[in-house]
Amino acid sequence: GGGGGGGARGEQDQLVVAILVPGDFIAKVIGKSGLGLKQIRENSGCRVNVLPSGADRAAPRRVELSGQAQSIGLGAGCVLSAAYQGSGQSIVEAVVLVPNRCTGAVIGKGGENLKRVRESTGARIQVERDPQLNPENGEQERMLKINGEPTAIGNGLCLALGAAPPMVGGHHYSAVGNAAVVGGLAGSMPQSLEVQPMGDDPELVQIHVVIPGKLA
Repeated sequence: GGGGGGGARGEQDQLVVAILVPGDFIAKVIGKSGLGLKQIRENSGCRVNVLPSGADRAAPRRVELSGQAQSIGLGAGCVLSAAYQGSGQSIVEAVVLVPNRCTGAVIGKGGENLKRVRESTGARIQVERDPQLNPENGEQERMLKINGEPTAIGNGLCLALGAAPPMVGGHHYSAVGNAAVVGGLAGSMPQSLEVQPMGDDPELVQIHVVIPGKLA
């Protein structure tokens, strides 16, 4: 049966998060005959839906990602990597819309979660003050502006939503993982990472992130 109002960090919740992709870049995300969207779905495990364009085809297109937080984080990284591939931009600003109910957890007490995301992934999140309405379902959502490398933005979004950083290439973290593998998630990840197994299940691990003293 369904759980109550959000379990432990809401990892079982199905979320809908949208990314606004500039109209000039959306074709790279969709790919020929929709192949790009299919690859994003297969690599991330989340559902991907691109809303139709309006009269201004250069206006940002709303790309909706549906699933659990970890899949959405990986999907966001895939969308942004595809969109800006070959653009010469290594650092981009992503406009992301999350359910308004997630805002408190994204920010954390005194902004501690935003700081944690910045220090552990290099992605910087700015939360807009006022909520707005989702044009599809009429629910309130909050705009986030996230700066960083596409992969770092995906990792940062995942952490902001309360899940472990997303997988790379469809591979789970495992008991045989090491800092070098995990560090490949983003060029600006912290220097010291530990991956420890939790029990006998090799796909359940604990990740310890050590932040350099100068950033603490």
